[in-house]
Amino acid sequence: MTKVDMHIPGKSDLDVSFDGSRKIHQEAPFERYISRKVAGLEHSGWALSPDDTGFDPNDALVFDDFVAWLEATAPEKLDKMRREKGARWADQLKRALVKSLERNGTVLTLRKGFQMAGYQTIECMAGYPDDERVPGARERYDANILRFMHQVLALP
Repeated sequence: MTKVDMHIPGKSDLDVSFDGSRKIHQEAPFERYISRKVAGLEHSGWALSPDDTGFDPNDALVFDDFVAWLEATAPEKLDKMRREKGARWADQLKRALVKSLERNGTVLTLRKGFQMAGYQTIECMAGYPDDERVPGARERYDANILRFMHQVLALP
């Protein structure tokens, strides 16, 4: 198939075949297109993963992102967890998160967080602040991590 340069100033670069069909509707070109767009947003809370490094296929999580978010927004809870639970703190936190995701679903877990005995509610995200005067609201919102990941391999 012959490729034709269809670059139009001010428009994004897309692969177009000789028959005029846009290949952005195919998975790999679509991923590359999104990657280029996300790469320009890295300072806005977006993270780009060119592969599935850090992704746990058993739990469908990038747990390190969750821990990084908690470090930025609730370091006192993590410190308390590390002191009280020792080397098992991460495993217990992950199990509580996965349990909430399985029981309550992704959206409710993100919006409401989940309970963990001795730590009250563990929040999973911060919404856009309704009132900028609330101390720390904007910083918590800015700490959100949105990740675009290429081709996650599914379990057999």
